[in-house]
Amino acid sequence: MRGYLLGGLFIVLTLTGCGSGSGEKVYKNPDFGYSVTYPAGWQAKPLKWVKEETGLELKKGDRSITIQALPTGLDYKNLPFDRYVRIAAAADIQNFTEPTLIEPFTSAYNIKGFKTYWKVTRHEDTDSGERDTTSIAGPLYYFPLARPRQLGDQPVKAVMIYADNGLSAEAAEIAESFRYLNSFVTLLRNEHHGKLFWAKKNRPFRIELAANPTTGYNWYITEMDEGRFQVRRSGYNAEATGLVGSGGVSYWEILPLKEGLGTIKLLYYRAWEGKERSVDRFQVRVVVL
Repeated sequence: MRGYLLGGLFIVLTLTGCGSGSGEKVYKNPDFGYSVTYPAGWQAKPLKWVKEETGLELKKGDRSITIQALPTGLDYKNLPFDRYVRIAAAADIQNFTEPTLIEPFTSAYNIKGFKTYWKVTRHEDTDSGERDTTSIAGPLYYFPLARPRQLGDQPVKAVMIYADNGLSAEAAEIAESFRYLNSFVTLLRNEHHGKLFWAKKNRPFRIELAANPTTGYNWYITEMDEGRFQVRRSGYNAEATGLVGSGGVSYWEILPLKEGLGTIKLLYYRAWEGKERSVDRFQVRVVVL
């Protein structure tokens, strides 16, 4: 990245951990009002520019993922977020020239951003002469700030999550966990299995899992602290295909009753066979605040 992004960055030891030996940690950035979870096995180095913490660098061996609130030029101050994303990497990262893919992306906390890939052009001097080499970098995820902020005289347009090539799955999980510090989970689906989320006391959230009762299989809650969570309603919505045997979605509306960390676990099995012969499982940890 260019000098004004990385040259003035230094490490501060303000990383916040959370969990119960789950292999995940939580990073909270109070200066720009966002949070993500990341695997505990990565070396984490929070980044700070002058007095304000901008984000986090994760490293594992020679691989890295950067999570950072981006200051950008004054020329882009009034540019709408969706238009800024189309020029962001070219404006902020050396040798990035143009996007090859831009698509909407929504985190588990319903924060709407973009997933992007970029063309990278490098000029090289070789024994046979000068040449340009090109490659594709990404994914880069961009999320807007909850409220406008500045670093010095430069506006901050977005929080970027940037992964080295080959780290698409890791970057996707971190981007999936992106939230504002005052936002809470509203909907959990099959892809959220094994992850950590925040919920607000007395504010219900919903779990929706793909199911097909015509096969005899159903989802059953097998672990949940009923002193912390209450199922307000549940049911099943079939797909509107009109085809016999088509599947649908089982759902539960859950009300958090008490602050603290709890686990919700469901198994997919036939009642007459028992949970020991389940064929699928769903488990999340939920921090109630």
